[in-house]
Amino acid sequence: MVVFLVLCGGGAAGGYWIFNKAKDTVEDVADKVNDADRISVVEPKTLGGRARSTDPGLAKTVNELKSGMAADLPGATSSVAAYYGSAEKKNLTMAFAVSVLNPAPQAALDAFTSAATSQLGKVTFEKVEPGPLGGLAQCGQGAVSGVPVAICVWADNGSVGMIMYFAQNFASIKTKFAAERGEVEKKATA
Repeated sequence: MVVFLVLCGGGAAGGYWIFNKAKDTVEDVADKVNDADRISVVEPKTLGGRARSTDPGLAKTVNELKSGMAADLPGATSSVAAYYGSAEKKNLTMAFAVSVLNPAPQAALDAFTSAATSQLGKVTFEKVEPGPLGGLAQCGQGAVSGVPVAICVWADNGSVGMIMYFAQNFASIKTKFAAERGEVEKKATA
């Protein structure tokens, strides 16, 4: 699990920010920058009612992710890497997100799902409702060391993130994903 999280969080991070300036007008880029400036990510004390984990082993993984993000994304304005719930209660969840100018959300989402698929094996992602924050979102089902994992990812002009739900299935989480994303990502009003 640690290998997946580090590769997905840190190693693939550089691939998210693929600029396609040839297709964007100056106004499009300005709109994306203004939208991105209003976006931040925060590490909530609870996520979907699950308390932040204090497990020392998981804390080590979180610290590795945060170090990787700082090195790979010097332009990030905020970041989140935290576990919530517990394996014993079968509600362990991991949130990973960064707020950073992201002028190509589809490319970022594709890079994120590709990294997840390379680590989890065959994962079929499908579009899901991104919720009131907008952008793009997809969820899918995979496994880590034989444990089922539902994974949801999002990308918009100012952030990219993922929430992994261990020992849970895609059908049970896809309806609650948008609300939990809203606990992590914040968007100031214009």
